[in-house]
Amino acid sequence: MVDEVQPAPPAKSGRTKVILIIVGVVLGVVAAGAGVVLGSRTPTPVLAAAPTPTPSPSYVFVITEPTPTTPPPFTGDLDTLLLPMPGGARVWQVDGITDGMSDIDRSATVWNNKNPQDIVLFLQRNHYQRGLTRTWVDRAGNAALIDLMQFKTKDDMYTWLVWAVRGLDVEGTANTGNIREVDTGRWDEFVVGKNHQLLLVFGKGQFGVVMRVLADNQANLDLLTALAIEQSGELPG
Repeated sequence: MVDEVQPAPPAKSGRTKVILIIVGVVLGVVAAGAGVVLGSRTPTPVLAAAPTPTPSPSYVFVITEPTPTTPPPFTGDLDTLLLPMPGGARVWQVDGITDGMSDIDRSATVWNNKNPQDIVLFLQRNHYQRGLTRTWVDRAGNAALIDLMQFKTKDDMYTWLVWAVRGLDVEGTANTGNIREVDTGRWDEFVVGKNHQLLLVFGKGQFGVVMRVLADNQANLDLLTALAIEQSGELPG
């Protein structure tokens, strides 16, 4: 029995080989190109962590009140601060006080002519510096006295003023009151013999003022008020 010979597989044609070679070349080029692209790509940078926000500075506004300045003590002539004597008036001599007196005894006598030494000691303790008195009787017979006292400080003056107001309450009559137009002004009525007098005390700055008015033998509040307003306007501080 003769064995059957199996036919050999057909040989690949030259055309198939060429196609395979071309495909291989193409794949190689593509792979090489991909390698070039991947190798030359710039790496993605790593983002830096965001900085921690710095808190905004807190501003504290401090408002400082200006320190009040104390006005310098008055060193001029006290005569320039007192109201002038009206034209045609004459000096009013009352309780031994006359125009131009300027010592501490005079200021004490203006307030209390019975025990002036006690008043002198009080004024000295409260740093009384100097003073001046002006008196007059005008043509109409209206008499007025103004006693100006300068203390070392406003506080010294105020201590005197509180004491003086208390004195009015004790020594004066029930006819008393304030003058609205004059800060700290307080008046009272006194009867001296047959005369009615109004006595006013007030203060401004370093200055204390005592005023006495005698008008036609009757208390004249209008005259006292007018003089007090005018005298207060002449004083500094």
